[in-house]
Amino acid sequence: ARSETFWYRGMHKRIIDFDVLDPERWAQKAGPCVYAVFDISGRLRYVGKHIAQTPLRSRWVRHGHLHHQQASRTAYLEHLDGQQGALQVHVGHGDSLRRALPVAQRLACDRQLATAVEALWIDRHFGRIWNQRREPLQPGFSDGMTSATRLAAAQLQ
Repeated sequence: ARSETFWYRGMHKRIIDFDVLDPERWAQKAGPCVYAVFDISGRLRYVGKHIAQTPLRSRWVRHGHLHHQQASRTAYLEHLDGQQGALQVHVGHGDSLRRALPVAQRLACDRQLATAVEALWIDRHFGRIWNQRREPLQPGFSDGMTSATRLAAAQLQ
């Protein structure tokens, strides 16, 4: 992160440098979607959703610079200022989420699906990620991960 700022909604916000690895998904593939922020070691750091029917870029960029909510933005800056390495954002849209989920869990609406996945992942990792609040869980929703799969995934983090 740089010391320079940009002005947005009455505040000077520090500029965060970023690269886009998949320009189509970033700027053209419309939401809704769920996204996960990982550190350089692959550890999950933050889970969010974009429920508008616009590309993720429209959620994250203002005046050509990364924006984001203040709490998560602060966590990103603290991580980068601490020289802990780059962060990566991975995105799952309705089509890719549906392919990965058990058939019974494939909610009809992409907005509901992104909301349910975000809430489940925040709940599962709460206290170890930067999210500061839980989201309401969708009753009966599961991503199909068994206890053994969750244990194996946790050991990778």
